[in-house]
Amino acid sequence: MRLRTTAILVTGAAATSIALLAGCGGSATEATTSTATSTTVVRAAAAAENRPTCYANCNGANFRGANLSGQQLVEGNFYRANFTDANLTGANLSNANLTQANLTGANLTGASLIGANLTRANLTRANLTRAKLNNWVDTGAVFSDTICYWGDVTDAGC
Repeated sequence: MRLRTTAILVTGAAATSIALLAGCGGSATEATTSTATSTTVVRAAAAAENRPTCYANCNGANFRGANLSGQQLVEGNFYRANFTDANLTGANLSNANLTQANLTGANLTGASLIGANLTRANLTRANLTRAKLNNWVDTGAVFSDTICYWGDVTDAGC
């Protein structure tokens, strides 16, 4: 039987702001079924690293509505991950793989996407105000009502 790692990710800014991650893609119900011991160990590791427990390989992970503000997600692999309505304010996604990621409605205000790969990512209604976009790859990315660096709304790319 394969064990699923379950964690409670506590954001660095506010210990009361908690996002449940059940093996990167599991449900909140699954997250509540873990033992207190394993949850405590994984929670401590996630907090110490200041990033999701699936950081090395978050392919297809579900971060829908998660508060990941200020997280250090440098060089993370988030291929086809779902960040719909996620708070990534000030997050560092430099050199991250966000190929085909769904960032619909995500708040990326002040986030660093330097060198990130957003090939065919969905940035519909995403907020990129003051985001660092140097050397990012956005080939085939979807921009629709996307808020760019200076607050301008576009359907054509930032």
